Amino acid sequence: MLGLGADRVVLRAAAVLNPHYRSMGLYGSEYWTYVLPRRVGARTARTLTTDCVPVGAPHAARIGLVDQVLSGEPDAFERMVERQAHRLAVTDDYPLLVAGKQERRAADEQRKPLRSYRREELVEMSADIFEDRHGFASARNGFTTKRRTRLTAGTTL
Repeated sequence: MLGLGADRVVLRAAAVLNPHYRSMGLYGSEYWTYVLPRRVGARTARTLTTDCVPVGAPHAARIGLVDQVLSGEPDAFERMVERQAHRLAVTDDYPLLVAGKQERRAADEQRKPLRSYRREELVEMSADIFEDRHGFASARNGFTTKRRTRLTAGTTL
């Protein structure tokens, strides 16, 4: 989720995203409650985080989860991303891009400070971990021991 806060989000065509924490019995952190709805809208963010369905690269681009999808093997993809980052950094428009981003952040901060998102997410994560309200202990054990576990039916986050 944290990567969604980047200026440009580029995804390799072969990638599959799982933009949720629910299948691990967790609410989630990394400012997802700020960045995800900003990218895809509140309704789609809710669907992504509750349905726990993998998202392929073309779908991720269609819904605005990523800005661009590039094909190619991992090494070629990395080189393409590096070239794009360099072009972005040296463009004459870069100061305008940064200024626009700063203005949006300042306006967002006035509506709701970023620290509020962090605090709210950590309160939820703390309850998931220490109260085990959604089966995190079992999911963690299954993950670390390579045993598949299922959260109980009706688990909501």
